[in-house]
Amino acid sequence: MQLRSIHLRNYRKYGNQIIDLPPGIIGVVGRNGSGKSTLIEAIGWCLYGSNAARTSSEEIRTAGTAGGDCSVTLEFVLGSDAVRVVRELKGKNASVRASVFLNGSASAHVRGSKDVSDYIARRTGMDRVAFFASVFAQQKELNAFSELRPGERKKTIMRLLRIDRIDEALSAVREDVRRGGERIRMLKENLKDMDELRAEQERTKREKRRAEGQSVRHDRAVEEAAAAKRNARENLSAHEKKYKRHNKIDKRIAGIAERIKSGEKEKGTIEGDQRRARTSEGQLRDMQPQLDEYEIVKRQKEDLDGAQSQFKLREELERNHASLASKIDKAIRSNERHKERLARMSDLDAKRERQEADLSRRRDSIESLTGLVSGASAKIKEDRKKRREYGANLAEMKKQGPDGACPTCKRPLRDHLSGVTKRIAGEISGLEGEIHAGLDEKKRLESRLQSAKGAEERARKMLGKTVDQVSKRASLQERLEEGEKSLASLEGEAQKLEERIDGLPVLEYDPALHKSVARKYARLQLVKERSMKLSGVVEQIPVLEKRHARCVGDIAELEEKRAAEEEKLGKVGYDRAEHDRAGRASEKAAAKLADARVKSAELKAEVGEMERQLAQIEDDIAEEAGRQKRIEEEEELARSRSKLEQVMGSFRSDLMSRIRPMLSQRASEMLGRITRGRYALVDLDDDYNILVEDNGESFTTDRFSGGEEDLANLCLRIAISQELAERSGWEQISFIALDEIFGSQDGGRKRDILDALQTLSGQFRQILVITHIEDVKEALPYVLNVREGAGGMSSITVEGAAPVAARGGARNG
Repeated sequence: MQLRSIHLRNYRKYGNQIIDLPPGIIGVVGRNGSGKSTLIEAIGWCLYGSNAARTSSEEIRTAGTAGGDCSVTLEFVLGSDAVRVVRELKGKNASVRASVFLNGSASAHVRGSKDVSDYIARRTGMDRVAFFASVFAQQKELNAFSELRPGERKKTIMRLLRIDRIDEALSAVREDVRRGGERIRMLKENLKDMDELRAEQERTKREKRRAEGQSVRHDRAVEEAAAAKRNARENLSAHEKKYKRHNKIDKRIAGIAERIKSGEKEKGTIEGDQRRARTSEGQLRDMQPQLDEYEIVKRQKEDLDGAQSQFKLREELERNHASLASKIDKAIRSNERHKERLARMSDLDAKRERQEADLSRRRDSIESLTGLVSGASAKIKEDRKKRREYGANLAEMKKQGPDGACPTCKRPLRDHLSGVTKRIAGEISGLEGEIHAGLDEKKRLESRLQSAKGAEERARKMLGKTVDQVSKRASLQERLEEGEKSLASLEGEAQKLEERIDGLPVLEYDPALHKSVARKYARLQLVKERSMKLSGVVEQIPVLEKRHARCVGDIAELEEKRAAEEEKLGKVGYDRAEHDRAGRASEKAAAKLADARVKSAELKAEVGEMERQLAQIEDDIAEEAGRQKRIEEEEELARSRSKLEQVMGSFRSDLMSRIRPMLSQRASEMLGRITRGRYALVDLDDDYNILVEDNGESFTTDRFSGGEEDLANLCLRIAISQELAERSGWEQISFIALDEIFGSQDGGRKRDILDALQTLSGQFRQILVITHIEDVKEALPYVLNVREGAGGMSSITVEGAAPVAARGGARNG
């Protein structure tokens, strides 16, 4: 992996910065807190997501851009592919989006935060932990090599080299061996005696054969009882057939008798109906004169009903016409009032436009003042934070004196104490002035903002009143239009009523005569209804005569059928006593058969129980055989696991025996180049303490100066990075970042370190050197100078002979 460029947008201290990265040694120089290490962190966050950042996602986004998008775009070469990775924080909820693009394609090859992280780990052969362990050597990590206790130092190096995973696997194998032994012990404890199981099997077989013999004998007794039952049942069946035939004929005779009785009853009813019909015929002849008068009165009433309907219709139409005339007059007066009010509202639109423009200007002013107040608050907060940090550093340096450590490089201050404290005091004084000026400016802006809000509220209320008037005018216009439509509709209805009234005929109508005729008609109507009922009865006389003749014939025919059925009944020969004796004999045979079947079922159940016991014994025998087989398999597996434990232990011992010489060789080569052969041999003891040879004798780093001890730690850390990079696979990592490695070195030694780093270009084509020491810039071929602006935002400029550019810039705070 060779980096080409990185684009930061709203990422921590960077507003919008594009940095092109050439091959070779690249210096990243700037004051502490300016954002140098943020570049390396941004690379890790872009590749591996939030786990590679030191804070939550919301704190990654630049302060003061809540809801704004934050992104890092990293372009690099990986194998034969040109890769572009984009990771973003979108919207107020800081939702994460990530994509991978290959070889200039506009379509994403991989999309999704987790999928992108997994793709990078798969292509590079390194997860997030391995990537940072190989790529980024931090100052605190280098110091930790000399400050850790021996056991902890060894664990740290094993973790960086991922040897701890072999230990975890070996522990898992040993736990499997222990658990396998426990399973074998439990299986052996639950074994049963196979000889006892087989003896019990033979006993059960003998009992089963005895029960089977008894069951066969009882089966024969069941067959004999079943034959006796069949004979008794056949005899009973013959009696039941006679009973059924006798009963069937007897029921037919009873049915015929019931039909004869019903026929006699129907004949009496018909004769009564005939007498009533002849009486109704005489009554109908007496009513004929009144029926003739009914027809005359009916026609007279129908004529008067028609005249009454026309008379009432004219009265109703004339009343409706008078009502419509009143409504038309009222609608005309209402429409005139609406027109007068609308004429007084003609200038509302122009007034509303003026008020809306005034309100918009006042809101723009409030938004501008709010942004200025927010910016002033952020600047005051940042200045106060810096003042506290500088104050704490100054107090600590004064407390410790010349022997105290520099807050930046952690080396003793000695003669630099006075200059450093004076510089920090100056920084504090300048920050206090900026804080006071910022507070005054914020107060002035807040006063202007409050006045602007009051004016905006007054303008909003005035506009609200005008909008209400416009709404009322629209409502009034709608009411006028509806009134005109209603007036036209009323006038149309009035015209139609006039035409209907003119079209009605003029009739003479006498209500008293109409009432007298109606009473006479009602009395004759009762006579008419009575005559209609009598006519219906008279019309049934011929029908009744035919029904009477048919009923007499049916009764005679039924009497003949009853005599024939009684003759058949005597020929059946059914005897009730014989039938009862056959029933008792059948019940006795059935009971004897049931007893025999119960005994047979008991014997079969006993045989079934014997079979179940035999099956259980056979299952126990098979289970024991399976348990013995499992013991053999577990013992074979235990032997395999023990052998695997031995092999893995030997592999770990062999690996450990090769790691220390390999790291010692790499560190020796690097230290020899940096010290120009003064210290050419580095060794590591069992606890990974660094031993440096001087004049043929090995010493721990405690014997040497602080700068020489830092060099030894640096060389060991670079050796670890070389080993991890070579393990990354066929597409290995080809860049490394070193943080604050010059703090305790003099000018000559710094140049020697840079010369030694140049020799690593065969493996690391890009080496990023992060430092706050300004004088190193002259010895570096390419320099990215990181500066923090007045608003707390940082920007990067390029210095030196590098064919590289840093594009964009810090966003104004």
